[in-house]
Amino acid sequence: PLQTQLDYTRQGHASIRNFIPPSQIQQIYHDLKTYHSSYHNRNSKGEDSKPFMQYFNTWRHDDDDTGIPSIKQLATSPLLCHAASTLLGIPSVRLYQDSIFIKRHPRDGITPWHIDARMIPLDTSRIITFWIPLHSIPSLEDGGTGLLFINKSHSDMALPYWNGRGNVNGDDDDSMHYNAYSHLTTRYGIDNNVGDDRIVDNNPGVIDHHMPLNV
Repeated sequence: PLQTQLDYTRQGHASIRNFIPPSQIQQIYHDLKTYHSSYHNRNSKGEDSKPFMQYFNTWRHDDDDTGIPSIKQLATSPLLCHAASTLLGIPSVRLYQDSIFIKRHPRDGITPWHIDARMIPLDTSRIITFWIPLHSIPSLEDGGTGLLFINKSHSDMALPYWNGRGNVNGDDDDSMHYNAYSHLTTRYGIDNNVGDDRIVDNNPGVIDHHMPLNV
């Protein structure tokens, strides 16, 4: 819809309701639980030290190295491709990766504000991500942990350049953290210490975000 395109362009993110058939989501959830159980049984060493569980490119890699069919069907579907090209305003798109996040209650902590574009080795601003919950998520008031975005931060080029891009030691090495995140409270009127995950993206086309506790 036009309103969704306007939201994405103006705010840097948009919510698309009733977009993917529930039966398709349920099948993916079932398949991933099976895959996660199998992986955990074979590779549980050191998992307790990880901030959360994460799998990449399951659409083409699984136990048989053929991909999980239900994820491949969605990740390469005309539905997502058309939505991505429409929101980006380009005629065609390519799939970079799928990524599965699993937060284990109550072990895993919050994911701080961050920018996904800094972890994508592509020299382009025409990047879009679809965050798809695989089960119902309560509101924050009820203990839920939905993904949070900072409106219009995708176009805030001044934030990292005028508020510091150095690492935690305060030098000029750009390999670590944005010191600019300490300015989010006054800049956007938010609480940096709330108990959920945040995303903040200061690259065109990518919005700052984070993922709340126990997503």
